[in-house]
Amino acid sequence: MYHGQARREADNSRSVGGLRWVLDGYVVLGETRILVADDDPDLRLLVRAFVSRANGEVIEANTGEEALALARERRPDLVLLDLRLPGMNGHAVLTELRSDPSFSGLPVVVMSAFADQSSIDAALAEGATRYVTKPFDRKHLMGVIADEIRRASDAAP
Repeated sequence: MYHGQARREADNSRSVGGLRWVLDGYVVLGETRILVADDDPDLRLLVRAFVSRANGEVIEANTGEEALALARERRPDLVLLDLRLPGMNGHAVLTELRSDPSFSGLPVVVMSAFADQSSIDAALAEGATRYVTKPFDRKHLMGVIADEIRRASDAAP
């Protein structure tokens, strides 16, 4: 928690589902489960640190096949998906997730080093809800996660 954060948190927070969003940018994810599918262990560790700091749970996948299996088994609240995964790539994972009606409301945020517009457009056309280019900073990524969790929570029946 940031220095002085606890004092400000009481006055500046609001809850949406299990997510508490504090207006100065600090996010408390609570019971939120996030699947991070990336073949870079350092990036997974970095995301785990960000999400754990916000009291969220992280599930890690190294391959596309592992990501799909964990998504089906653990039912995450959000997926952070790299496009370049060994075996089944991120595009194929996204297509599989979107073809399963039980994942229709699942936010999938693509994280990729591909910053060209055609890559972004392709991922969004395949069903990604957001696209974050690498490298990213903590505040930006956590803001995207919070926005997507909130959007999914608002859309849930």
